[in-house]
Amino acid sequence: MADSSTHMWPLQEHELVPALRVITTLARADMGVLMLLDATAHLLMPVVAYGLTHSQCEQFGPYSDGDGPFAVALAEHRLVRVRNVWKDRESWAGRARELGFKHAEILPFFRATGEALGVFAILYRANTGSRRQAARLASDCANIFGIALSHATDYLRAELARAQIAKAAQDKVKFVARMSHELRTPLQSIAGYVNLLQTSRTTTLSADQTRMLDRIAVSERILVHLIDDLISFSRLEAGDIAYRFAPVSAEKAIQLIEGVLAPLAIEQRVALQLDAPSHVMVTTDEEKLQQVLVNLAANAIKYSRPGGTVTLRCRDEDDIVSFDVIDDGPGIPADKLRDIFEPYVRLDSASSPGTAGWGLGLAISRELATGLHGSLSVRSEVGQGSAFTLRLPRDGHGASNGTSTGTSTGVSANGNSSNGVSKLGSKGGPMSRGQSALA
Repeated sequence: MADSSTHMWPLQEHELVPALRVITTLARADMGVLMLLDATAHLLMPVVAYGLTHSQCEQFGPYSDGDGPFAVALAEHRLVRVRNVWKDRESWAGRARELGFKHAEILPFFRATGEALGVFAILYRANTGSRRQAARLASDCANIFGIALSHATDYLRAELARAQIAKAAQDKVKFVARMSHELRTPLQSIAGYVNLLQTSRTTTLSADQTRMLDRIAVSERILVHLIDDLISFSRLEAGDIAYRFAPVSAEKAIQLIEGVLAPLAIEQRVALQLDAPSHVMVTTDEEKLQQVLVNLAANAIKYSRPGGTVTLRCRDEDDIVSFDVIDDGPGIPADKLRDIFEPYVRLDSASSPGTAGWGLGLAISRELATGLHGSLSVRSEVGQGSAFTLRLPRDGHGASNGTSTGTSTGVSANGNSSNGVSKLGSKGGPMSRGQSALA
């Protein structure tokens, strides 16, 4: 960036010189100095010059924005002519003699809001200045330059703000990572001792002791999953997630989900049904796809009543591959559907008062779906169940915003609602309740 001593400006020197050259040439002047306003110090600082050396440019200023012709030009938003600088104020006269100019014209430029940005000092060796038409053209050019400089200033401020936000996000990720490490170490020790007691052949446990150890083991897993969700969400906020796209078998993805969730389904006494065509392939990030599906299906299981059914299926829809997770649980009220995709929102089911979580699961799933160039939507009817649908482009490119039908109210992760014609819980709709899958 161009600078004048310790000052930094929003444009590079080579970007400032052409504007000064054009205006000096239009005014048929011998020299010109572009001065930018340091609003904090109320000083007009010489930044670049035309027809003067660098040292002569620095010798020209600075000047106070409340002093002499500069103050008049800025206050009245007009070109100010100083016809014989040598006979003007002593400070002007001395500098003018040293630099070799007798006539000066101060041409200000501003933001669209009227905020002063600086001036062009147009200098002549003789006592003659610009003609009216040339002065008008120079003024128009100064206005255009003011707009460009204003935009550059706004862009610089936005970039600085973005850098600060990015640094804060990275610091947050580092903090969460350190925190998770500190928490995981004692949790792993707890899990190890619990497992040792549960599998020991030399120690006989009473029924109460066995039940307490089981509760400790469940609580330990919940805490680990909570930590995992917090780390994932922090990384998503910081943009620290990499996607690796490759052909993935939908059938294989769903079968892997069954292996992860079968113990939870047995524990909750919920039937887990799978329906995946063997021929369907989709170009996506397999790990992120599994994370979303595990998240959704785990929620469906945990919020389902004992004896309920959770269906995980894949549908082949031309250029779109849809994954549905459907339950016949308590459902979600229509006025809450938009909330469930927001971070830290928990909508606890009365039938599942012990369900724990940060309320990050669906927020994470929504962001991952977007990163996979897809969409995540929900349909639900109180007392009938819920359905979530993840739609992915088959080739891995472009976002899909597929629509579906049903008598229930549906809402996509971006907040758009829809209504339709088939029954939730049948083999055709999207999935369940909004908590962290791993929470």
